[in-house]
Amino acid sequence: MLVSRPIVGGMQRSLIRNSLIMCIAVGVTDCTSIGPKTIPRDRSNYINSVATSWKSQTLLNIVKLRYADTPVFLEVAQIVSGYTVESQLAAEANLSNIQDSLTLGGEGKFIDRPTITYSPLTGDNFVRKLLAPIPPSAVLSLIQSGWPADLVMRTTVQAVNGRRNQSGTEPRRSPADKDFYHLIDLLREIQQSGAFGMRIEQRAQEKDTTVLFFYHETLDPNVAVIIESLKELLGLDRNSLRYKIAYGAIPSGDDEIAILTRSVIQIMLEIASYIEVPKKHIESNRTQQTASVKTEVEADIPPLIRIKSGKERPTDPFVEIEYEDYWFWINADDFDSKRVFTFLMLILMLSETGDSGKLPVLTIPAG
Repeated sequence: MLVSRPIVGGMQRSLIRNSLIMCIAVGVTDCTSIGPKTIPRDRSNYINSVATSWKSQTLLNIVKLRYADTPVFLEVAQIVSGYTVESQLAAEANLSNIQDSLTLGGEGKFIDRPTITYSPLTGDNFVRKLLAPIPPSAVLSLIQSGWPADLVMRTTVQAVNGRRNQSGTEPRRSPADKDFYHLIDLLREIQQSGAFGMRIEQRAQEKDTTVLFFYHETLDPNVAVIIESLKELLGLDRNSLRYKIAYGAIPSGDDEIAILTRSVIQIMLEIASYIEVPKKHIESNRTQQTASVKTEVEADIPPLIRIKSGKERPTDPFVEIEYEDYWFWINADDFDSKRVFTFLMLILMLSETGDSGKLPVLTIPAG
């Protein structure tokens, strides 16, 4: 930018000098303030971008499992975003008795060179966490921490004391026992009343034992009736208030609650069975029919999750991916499906340890 203007009068000379000083000062100030201004913007932008990529990756792997394709987990290991800001300011004044003039010149350059490092999640530790059943104590911890009991049980549990959940995958593709839905309804009501808890007991020469217990002090009579119904349904000792928790489908006695839990990969397969896949893909044997939800309808329970598909890209998705020339998505206004999907991502993030065990690093030089 060049500006050349005649200035008449002796008093304007001091004005020219002051203008030069002010221009240089402003230029220096602007350069030094660029770095701090980028931090709030960059942190929010990178958080949103990483979260969106995690959601897309999770949905893509669920869809791939439905199509008997190989899931791949890729971790954002490191983000380095470097900024270079260069500026140059030139000023020249010509003061004479005939004509005064001021010439200004400026040049600026801004360079952003982000470097993102990805690493595949592999190794024995990661595979074991995907294939190993979730500990029953972790399931109860999730319920005790505030996650709805019905959501946790329908997602992570295959059976409780012989009462089986729905299975939409091989080798046991079958509807749920009606008692299972009654069980999770009772457990949800007890959870809302705050009448149960869990603890880890340590005994000499024995492994740690997880114990579920019911509070009896100041117990609401209505809640007491619900607890009695739960005990009867599970075949528990009705005179006891504490019960051991074990992994399995069948308890060893009336003082034990046996919980057969699913692995992370099983949970993903079960969620994949709810995908509304294109009819064309079923007819061409690219995938199989959606699991029956007859017992859920009869029990007036909505499907665990709704994952839609179509040729056209969705207009308001919570998460979306493209696979086999079709779009798959969860609607942004489907709160229940979003909650189940977020719950799955929480479980997946707890499993994403890989071999290195290092957390993602975000480095932003912004000088």
